[in-house]
Parts: sequence; structure tokens; C-alpha cells
Amino acid sequence: DKPTDEIINFFRQRKINNEVLKKYKIKVIGNEIVFPYYKDGELVNIKYRTNLPDGKKTFRQEKDTEKTLFGMDEVDTTKPLIFVEGEMDVLALACQGIYAVSVPNGGNDKDLECLTNCYDFISKFDSYIIAVDNDEVGNKLKENLLGRLLKENCRIVNWCQYKDANEALIESEDLSSYIDNAVQLNPDGVLSFVDQYEEIYSSLFEKDSNYYPTGWKQFDEIVKLRTGYLMVVTGYPSRGKSTF
Repeated sequence: DKPTDEIINFFRQRKINNEVLKKYKIKVIGNEIVFPYYKDGELVNIKYRTNLPDGKKTFRQEKDTEKTLFGMDEVDTTKPLIFVEGEMDVLALACQGIYAVSVPNGGNDKDLECLTNCYDFISKFDSYIIAVDNDEVGNKLKENLLGRLLKENCRIVNWCQYKDANEALIESEDLSSYIDNAVQLNPDGVLSFVDQYEEIYSSLFEKDSNYYPTGWKQFDEIVKLRTGYLMVVTGYPSRGKSTF
């Protein structure tokens, strides 16, 4: 169907250009925007979006279809795989030549069946960039993805004052700068110098007063008694441990 003026204005306001809409085969049926899901060139699912007058939106998908990742046929397997939360963010990134995939059921999808169905595809990548929405739901999706992927192979995008990639595009931001500055995650239990910078700087250059002085200045310079620490004093026999 021919797009209505409302839908034309919707994409114009979102700064999604016609070339990208054609590339991803975005169509309009009635008042619904159609997002086709392709896997290895085969149409496996269709998702429909309806924009409501109050600014909200509703979604539906074809029944009994395979749940996959939107945009997976367009990404470069020699680069990190970028995950976003919705189809509009895939389109937004594509407007600046960055190709990503989105999950089909949004950030509240706990099962992420799409990852299982796309296991062979995901396994082609050595690293991943998680660029989901900057809100509570996005944080849930981020944690869910980190639980499925190898955390040490993931980097996290911070959209700063923006909710997502499309909102940043609307404000004419350079989306590649956000992707390039994605933060590497450390394995559990491993802290980087940056993580401990304040503590290290304080211990080296600032006067330490958070301890209980013994009255022996030279001793206090070597050992500081603090609450919350277990201190073990050892030494050779008959060298004064008990007296100490």
C-alpha cells in the first residue's frame, strides 16, 4: 500500500531515509508498518507496528514463525555484532552505514528464542557490542544478553542523554562515535586500573587518615589498623609478639 502522510512524516521525523527503507524492504499495509525478518535470504517472520494517536505503539507478529534477529542478513561478519532493542534502531544505525541486529520481542523477552534459532549465525562473530535502550527495560535486555554471550567478548554502548540510537540520530549525532567508544567488560572478579583509579591515587598521593594510630609514628607509616580488616601478626619465637 501507499504510505499514509502520517507514516511518511513518522519516518521523516525519525530521520530514516528512503534508501534504508528500501534496503530492509520496509512496507506499509493500511496503518501498519511492516518489518520483514530474513534469514539467509529467506523470509521467516513479519512484524507489524501500529503508531497510536497518543504517541504509543502496538506490535504483532505472524503466528507460528521462527523468531530470528532483524537485519541479520545485512551485517558484516568480519566486524563485531551489534545488538539493539528494536527495528527502528537498526534502521537508524544503517542510515550512517552501521549494520546491527535487533531482537524481535523487545527488552522484556526473557527467553530470547531468537538467539537459539540464530546460534550458527552468532557463532561467526568473535565479539559483540550491546547498544540497547538507555532505560530499565534496556538494562534487563543487556543483562540477559550478557548471560547468553561470553561477557569478556562484549562491549557496552552508553547513549548518554539519549534513549537509543534513533533518538541520537534525530539529534544529528555521529552514531559511530558511540559504537567506537563502547566499554569493554572485565571478567567477573577482575578489576581494571580504571576501575580502581580513585583508590590507587588516594593511597599514593593523598594523606591517609582513615585508621587508628598506635602512637608509634614509624609503625603507623608501615601498618595501619583499620576496622573491617583481619590482621595477623607473625614472627620468630621469643621476639616480642605477646608484648606487642
